[in-house]
Amino acid sequence: MSMPPRLASLAAIALVGAALACGGPVDPISVARWDPSETEHAFPDVIAALTEGNAAQAVTLAQQRLARTSPPDGLQHYLGLALLETGRAEEARDALLLAVERHPGNADAHLFLAEAYLELGQPADAESHLDAATFHLSDLPYLYLVRARLDFDQGRSKEAQLAFGTYLSAEPIGVRAAEAHTKLAQLAAEGGYEDARAQHEATAARLVQSHQFLNAYRARLEQDGNDADALLGLAMVQISFYENHDNPLRLPEDIELKLLEFAGAALTRALEIDPSAVKAWLNLGYVHTRLKQYDAAAEAYARLLELQPDHVPAALNDAMLARGSGDLERARQRLESARPHATDPEDQLRLHGEAALLAEAEGQHAEALAEWHAALGLDPEDSRIQAEISRLEAFSAK
Repeated sequence: MSMPPRLASLAAIALVGAALACGGPVDPISVARWDPSETEHAFPDVIAALTEGNAAQAVTLAQQRLARTSPPDGLQHYLGLALLETGRAEEARDALLLAVERHPGNADAHLFLAEAYLELGQPADAESHLDAATFHLSDLPYLYLVRARLDFDQGRSKEAQLAFGTYLSAEPIGVRAAEAHTKLAQLAAEGGYEDARAQHEATAARLVQSHQFLNAYRARLEQDGNDADALLGLAMVQISFYENHDNPLRLPEDIELKLLEFAGAALTRALEIDPSAVKAWLNLGYVHTRLKQYDAAAEAYARLLELQPDHVPAALNDAMLARGSGDLERARQRLESARPHATDPEDQLRLHGEAALLAEAEGQHAEALAEWHAALGLDPEDSRIQAEISRLEAFSAK
């Protein structure tokens, strides 16, 4: 299981210089930042429960420790975090206030206090603690989400939009991204931007569904690590994140790479368990192609076609790879083997387009033109097809 978003976000922050005192800002150079992670060794059971996503258990363990002895340094901080994760905002506030009273330089606790006060409907107190956290946590995406919530609640629409956008640029597919898109949809609706509203709503709905699927597949894998279908499902969610449909924000390249690598590892493991999984081979070929691992992609499609020789998408994908590598003979063989089985209109359209490109690569311009005309018959409104026909006709006229 993965650690909670708050803990995961803070784990990425490097140590920095000074901090701010409880209740409001102080001179940032007068108080050194205090990092609560340095105390985690004193209560590893609490930290393990939080890391595993079991905040309720972390609360119980922390409270049991507090009932027996005086609290070790840092325990109030993690108790507050765990209480916040379980929705007990008032108790979280009290624990975190004790944490910053003991260590005014605990910028992380100030951030959590801001969130607790927001949930308690006390934005003025939230703002002072958020200001206290901002000086040292300006590189933390989660800070911008809390800032955006505060601006949204206070009616500062432009500031909220900017803060939500900053958060999403760093964490575009995290568990909190759906919330950000939902709020951005509301802001777009208030401004009369219906297209933006619809786009943000669609993205939010897709993210919610994707994370529901992720949780379900992870739960299945906890029960049975050899559940090939769950591994395939896990990979498919990562691929859907990578494709990023309906999302107005482009994913950073490093996130795209991690998604593809994760999907590839899950698919490889699924195929070790069930080598006959056609869908896993198809998607592994796709992942290798996106990673520019073309030989591995061709091998995946070849394995699939051994299992199912009439699989049109695999044949077309491999034909495209073969044409790109200059192996025109293999490309032609794949296309001709797929042609009798291409009954789906989308497959037919792809086949004609790929056949046209191959014919042109072979120097057969009349054949290429005929294939493009066949494609146009399937989709008369496709401007790309029309452009290819015009280009080839102009070439032939010369």
